[in-house]
Amino acid sequence: MKKLMRIMEVMTRTPVVVGPVITVDKAVKLMLKGKVGSLIVQENSVIRGIVTEKDLVEKIILKNLNPKKTKIS
Repeated sequence: MKKLMRIMEVMTRTPVVVGPVITVDKAVKLMLKGKVGSLIVQENSVIRGIVTEKDLVEKIILKNLNPKKTKIS
């Protein structure tokens, strides 16, 4: 028997929004604090994109970039 779920039951009601110049290190700390798997990147009131946990693994960890010096953009 399938149980139907409403999107509101599983979505984040208050997404975490960051600017493009925040470091990856600080962004990850915000993700952990907010218990979210992604961040909205906003610049000058314009949403520029979204960063996910997968993005961080593929683009930061696997490339051995320094999260304290690398900007989220």
